[in-house]
Amino acid sequence: SKGARQNLRLEVAVPSVSDIEYYRLDYEQSRYLELSERFTLGLNGTLSYGDAYGDGERLPFYDNFYGGGISTVRGYDRNSLGPRDENNDPTGGNFRFLGKAELSFPLARDTEGNNLRASTFIDAGQVWDTERSDSVPPGDISISDLRYTAGLGLVYYSPVGPLTMSIATPLNDKPEDETQFFQFSIGAFF
Repeated sequence: SKGARQNLRLEVAVPSVSDIEYYRLDYEQSRYLELSERFTLGLNGTLSYGDAYGDGERLPFYDNFYGGGISTVRGYDRNSLGPRDENNDPTGGNFRFLGKAELSFPLARDTEGNNLRASTFIDAGQVWDTERSDSVPPGDISISDLRYTAGLGLVYYSPVGPLTMSIATPLNDKPEDETQFFQFSIGAFF
């Protein structure tokens, strides 16, 4: 219900092991503020960037970042945010921003049964490919490209892992966006 967590992760493809030279950097920060005995405000932000180094030209497609879905920006289809190819399939990108503000509270009043929590949230996020100027959204990073959603969530902390449900409505979706009103997940996010 209160505290903070920061996570910095660096992945590097080393030339002696691989012919492809690249790196990926992720920074995630979470803060939890106890507003009262029952209400907790969670604030989360993630910045991700990847690029080639040495003789590499760009981040390999299989290590691109994606956004959209119950673990990133609820209300959008999984991995649907960001650049797309000529078939309108998501390709991901080398830069990602994710943000979330969530007010959560237990549904049970006693401490024994507070493994069922409800929440209301606002999510924001987008993925860019800064190496491609012809991508949509363009390779130039702009706050105006961010997608926002608002919704309600429910988490049941079961013995086999969390069962998570959310309903979310995009606040600024575009005609080409793939949205999803109801999302469901079993287990932890990786």
